Amino acid sequence: MAPTPGKTPAVLDGGVYALTQVGDTIVAGGSFTQARSWNDDKTEARSRLLAFEPGTGALVEGFAPKLNGTVYALVPGPVADSVLAAGAFKKLNGKSVGRLVLINTLTGTRIDSFKAASVNGRISSLAVHGNRLYIGGNFTEVGGVAHAGIASLNFTTGALDPFVDNQVARRHNDTGSGARGAVGVTELEVTPAGDRVVAIGNFKKVDRLRRDQVVVLNTDGASSVVSPTWATSAFSSYCHKRSFDSWVRDLSISPDGSYFVVGSSGGARKGVLCDSAARFETYASGTKLGPTWVDYTGGDTVWGVQATADAVYVGGHMRWMNNVNGRDRAAQGAVPRPGIAALDPDNGMPLAWNPGRHPRGEAVYTFLATSEGLYLGSNTDWIGAFTYKRPRLAFFPLAGGRAVADDYRAGLPGRILIGSPGASGDGLTSQSFDGTTVGVPTTVTDSGVPWGKTRGAFWIGGTLFYGRANGWIYSRTYTNSTFGPAVKLDPYHDPQWAGVRTGSGNTTYTGANPSLFANLGSVSGMAYYRGRVYYTVAGSPVLRYRYFSADSGTLGSQTFNASNGISWRKAQVAFTSGDDLYFVSRSTGRLRRISLSGGLPTGSSTLVDGSRDWRGRALFLAP
Repeated sequence: MAPTPGKTPAVLDGGVYALTQVGDTIVAGGSFTQARSWNDDKTEARSRLLAFEPGTGALVEGFAPKLNGTVYALVPGPVADSVLAAGAFKKLNGKSVGRLVLINTLTGTRIDSFKAASVNGRISSLAVHGNRLYIGGNFTEVGGVAHAGIASLNFTTGALDPFVDNQVARRHNDTGSGARGAVGVTELEVTPAGDRVVAIGNFKKVDRLRRDQVVVLNTDGASSVVSPTWATSAFSSYCHKRSFDSWVRDLSISPDGSYFVVGSSGGARKGVLCDSAARFETYASGTKLGPTWVDYTGGDTVWGVQATADAVYVGGHMRWMNNVNGRDRAAQGAVPRPGIAALDPDNGMPLAWNPGRHPRGEAVYTFLATSEGLYLGSNTDWIGAFTYKRPRLAFFPLAGGRAVADDYRAGLPGRILIGSPGASGDGLTSQSFDGTTVGVPTTVTDSGVPWGKTRGAFWIGGTLFYGRANGWIYSRTYTNSTFGPAVKLDPYHDPQWAGVRTGSGNTTYTGANPSLFANLGSVSGMAYYRGRVYYTVAGSPVLRYRYFSADSGTLGSQTFNASNGISWRKAQVAFTSGDDLYFVSRSTGRLRRISLSGGLPTGSSTLVDGSRDWRGRALFLAP
């Protein structure tokens, strides 16, 4: 069943594009005109802005400002009980205010101490650090001065701040045909330290430097400058230019500022970032920087993005995630994630959390993570498959949830366990190992695992994961030498969503097993390292890895070559400890070790132990 969402007002039309928290009040902005308090039949006028009480979902009665255009961005104001609203509007309560206004959250009236510099176009995004307010949008002048797409204001007064003088230029689709959108910044965020601003939007250049759809500004000096050491060509593709000019949709910087994630549209195309969520490192250095990871939908937009300490939440109208080979279908590895998903920040793999939104509508446009839970704004009415009605606003409380499964590895000293020693029979042996000295092997009884049918294994976070020749990966808890019952891992056919029609073409939300499952019978060994499962295949010289989520049991749909110029034809991957990969020689049975650098085996291998035969169907390290 879908997680039970909390109490929120019902927004009865339009969409919710912006959310923020002001004290004990949640403020929502968008294109709506009507709303109702939680569990109340009374319809109330709410013109593009509303405020409500978290916990009760009751509308704040005194807050009913009237704006004559859509609200796209909100941040808490510089004084108590205030919110800054920005968008396409020009009037508040019938009076001209421009496109940025400070509003009292108790009365819905303008606070006159903030008088924003005039902006000659839509404002799409706001970000604050200290007394500086960053604005992004489709404008060319601010306060009568040329500012194309991005500018900064005094957060207290609204006066133009000359700190930002960067100019975005040229639409992304500059081919002369196809979709043509307004040039400007769609979203921007500032790091917690205030030393970087990341902006995305419809632009090709910033200050005459090639920065296609994404730019990082250094903001730790006397004025903001385009980072000379951060550039990427990852967003240079035109995707489906007939339908999309710019195809980036949202971004979110991590709580520690170290990375950011971009959500995109554009239609699925092989080898590019259209219809995906992609992580980039904020402080990386290079002229052709690539993403740390990418999670593909297989043809559907990722719009809203919210990075938190434990998960990256994404929302859109996607049907699946982990779908690198999909083109409007669920290809190998795809898992159902209707309209909303939580991804592992380290590798982008879908976590187990899977409430879904069906029907999916256009998107989840925005998220707000608070100390109490996660809010989302969309243009649809339901959480789950018509399970919980939450029109355009939903809230998932932290209370009653669960922690993400741990994936800590055992380290040396520990115990090495060998299933089906010598690749014969169903026995299991255990021996201590401190990195140098190997203890006397003992036989483990009553494990309940058919070791002769296993194909590689690894232990993380108190759980043993192992492949079987029948084409599935299983898990069992393993603590204090005690094995729990076997669980077949099948997030690809989530019973909540399997067979449910998506409303897009002749598709259902049912996913598809990873291609590796058909070849598990040939896998000779597995090892886990920082979100990756390394594996060797009998007769193949290639060391491969796929991402893996211990939380959901999902194996990545992308296969990566980790051989690094080394032949692994005669090797059986065993386990990792620290930054070392241990493997067994398939010809001699000796245990060897090689260092990992950047996730790749590096240098020459070292003999660890040749006193016994380490070969087996499964070999893993446990505490």
